[in-house]
Amino acid sequence: MVPLANCLSLMYMIGGNLRGSRKLFWKNVSMECERLREEHAKLNAWELLASMQALSIYLLVRLQEGETDYNNYDYLMLTTVIVVC
Repeated sequence: MVPLANCLSLMYMIGGNLRGSRKLFWKNVSMECERLREEHAKLNAWELLASMQALSIYLLVRLQEGETDYNNYDYLMLTTVIVVC
């Protein structure tokens, strides 16, 4: 359940509205996507479910936020969804 726990921590980070938190959030999302792409074959069914839930939350945040200079990770997130599925 690590992917979902990481997602929760990242959501708390952007919830504080601290300066630079959005940029750091998206940097961490990209690192989490890379990690999921590398480790997806080792995950059990529950971990895969947690990964998909976390990715869904990241995608919803991206859609809500709109395009910015620092959240251009659409391709990475979508390919991660495909790999994890």
